[in-house]
Amino acid sequence: MGHQLPGLAKQEGREANIPKNCWLAVAVDSKYVKLLIAILLLIVPEFCPAQEVKEQLYTQPAHHQVDTSRIKALYQLGLYYLSHYNQKNHLDSAQFYLNKALLMATAAHRSTEINRCNLQLGNVYLARNNLPVAERYYTLVAQAHEARLETAKQAQTWLKFGENVLNKMTDTGKKKPELAAEMAEKYYSRGLRLLETTKDTGALIDREIIIASSFGVRGFDERYKKKSIDIIKRFENSSFARVNVLYASLSQFYRDAGNNNVSLFYLLKAMNRMNRLRDTVNKDLLYGELALIYDELGQTDKSIEMYKETLALREKIPGTPPEALYRTVGFMVLDLNKLGRSAEGLSYLINLEKRHPPKEDNVKGMAAQVKAYCYDGLKQYRLAEKFYLVMMTYYRNCRINYLREIASYDIANFYLQQKKYSKAAYYLKALQSVNFNLSRERNINLMRFKIDSAAGKPWSAIKYFQQYKRLNDSIFNATKSGQIEELQIKYATEQKESDLVSVTKDRQLQYEKANHATNARNITLIGIGMLLIVVGLLYNSYRINQKKTIEIDRKNKELSQLVSEKDSLLEEKEWLIKEVHHRVKNNLQIVMSLLQRQSSFINNKEALAAIRNSEHRMHSIALIHQKLYQSDSLMLVNMNDYINDMVGYLQECFDLGNRIRFEKLVADINFEVNVAVPMGLILNEAITNSIKYAFNGHRDGYIRIALEQTGENDYLLAIADNGRGLAVDIDLEKMNSMGFNLMRGLSKQLGGKLSVSNDHGLVIKIAFRTR
Repeated sequence: MGHQLPGLAKQEGREANIPKNCWLAVAVDSKYVKLLIAILLLIVPEFCPAQEVKEQLYTQPAHHQVDTSRIKALYQLGLYYLSHYNQKNHLDSAQFYLNKALLMATAAHRSTEINRCNLQLGNVYLARNNLPVAERYYTLVAQAHEARLETAKQAQTWLKFGENVLNKMTDTGKKKPELAAEMAEKYYSRGLRLLETTKDTGALIDREIIIASSFGVRGFDERYKKKSIDIIKRFENSSFARVNVLYASLSQFYRDAGNNNVSLFYLLKAMNRMNRLRDTVNKDLLYGELALIYDELGQTDKSIEMYKETLALREKIPGTPPEALYRTVGFMVLDLNKLGRSAEGLSYLINLEKRHPPKEDNVKGMAAQVKAYCYDGLKQYRLAEKFYLVMMTYYRNCRINYLREIASYDIANFYLQQKKYSKAAYYLKALQSVNFNLSRERNINLMRFKIDSAAGKPWSAIKYFQQYKRLNDSIFNATKSGQIEELQIKYATEQKESDLVSVTKDRQLQYEKANHATNARNITLIGIGMLLIVVGLLYNSYRINQKKTIEIDRKNKELSQLVSEKDSLLEEKEWLIKEVHHRVKNNLQIVMSLLQRQSSFINNKEALAAIRNSEHRMHSIALIHQKLYQSDSLMLVNMNDYINDMVGYLQECFDLGNRIRFEKLVADINFEVNVAVPMGLILNEAITNSIKYAFNGHRDGYIRIALEQTGENDYLLAIADNGRGLAVDIDLEKMNSMGFNLMRGLSKQLGGKLSVSNDHGLVIKIAFRTR
């Protein structure tokens, strides 16, 4: 036959589960073939899976039948069974028909049919998870293309094999996903190396982007990031529009993961690339992604501006699906609602419906959804509810899961705002197993917190609130905010520099043209004399100096503006840091309030004492953050003021009156937060311990608190009382109380040494050094 065909010998002499009503169409080779097929098809046409193939077979002339129709019929029968191989024995049938087609194509020397059959036989063995045999079939096809110097087709063969390996092996679950990815990587690399030799850079970029996306879709995030970044590094300066698509995809990936700073970084690089190359392809995609990022960052005005630009661009692109237009308007309406401009959003929607009337159910659902947004913003809640329910009706049978999930989220949020908690919980329940991006996951946890709080489930509510805070802090922390501002400033600066370079080039070109004209005029008028030449040179020099002076003045003005913007940004940064401390203090106050509320339902004295101790500890931390945002210094806490406030708080909490006196010998010392917090907790534990256990109800007690600087970076903190002190036989090393363990651990955190002794009462000292 010319080739050794893997697995072919095993198929000889067996029919591989051929359907009873179709086997004559491919097995009988005689002059009565057409008559037999016609009879069978007239009697039982509904049982033949490839009836149309059979009709083609018996309508062809007899001398042409073996060369074309029978090979095609056998090949299509094999494809039919391969596409239905989940049913029993269909892989055997697919292999049988494809082998028959391969034998006939080989006998007829038809290279195209031979390659097609070998590829599908390779897919049969791949479906059986027999990778070595599948690779041998693909190798035969690749070798055939190599023999004909068809390098591009040879490359596509291995790329297709890599794609099929990744799809089949991750779908079946019989191999570890990472192993499947490594195997696919092997064949992808082989195909890409061949494709590079063709010098078709456009095809290479397209294929590499498809490969990266295939890993991303299959959940191989690290491989997707690595490949995408590598493609960008190699082709960033190329003119291929597909690179911008990859930038947008990478930006969306990081945005979904909550890394808005990285997302904005890649998107702004794409925008700079687009402006630099003057490439407007996929501009709507980049503007839409930028609008979503601004929305995530709370920059609503910029987000609305980008959504409007995106909508205008997409309406100009022929063939834009109406879903894209309505989704864009929906996002814009939500932002307009935030600014109280819901009427403007409704006007946008009405005009869009006139230009692009919704026809399909999913588009009608989107239109109803956006209309519900508008009426919700206009506080016409009955109309909003009506259109939300219309939306759910259209989405009920929608095959796009994402649309149903967003619809459930929207209507649950609407009912939550209306305090209809049971209805909100009903729609939110449908989202239990749905994976959203971090921003929406954060909002869902906040919704569940509110629902459980209203339902009287405090522990569940606290759990959801903690998850909400964790996700919120992950998305919006001070570092990311600073990085985002820095990226925006950098982008604006680069844009200005780009504009400046463009203006400078234009002016230089104009100057060169003017100089050329001057030279031509001087040549024409040389006979006028040297006097005119000198005057012309002096005038030209004057014009150059004047232009330079104007340019210097303009640059100085821009520099002053940049300095002013920098000062403004520094003031904004200080405000943000104060706001962070304020919010931390408020959050601790919320937790303390929750603990106080919980304590009113607890009868167990030990549990109640534990909750109150926790309240005191949290107050000591909250007091530090209060001092920070109230002071001019954002990093240092004055310990004298702090200790005075803490003592006053504990006196009030324990209702001491004049029963215990406090003596404070505190130097005017300022500490950073990382020192002040553990010191505040130590003070809280020591003072609380003395109040509760030192005096046994006596009214003549006193507590002395001393803090002094003993060296350049050395300090000593001492808390002493005149109470009963520690028992003589107590072993401090084995002492296992919560308060003592906390002081011991916090002393180690300060890098200090804790000592406890009796001296007319209990004395606690911590000597430590700051860095």
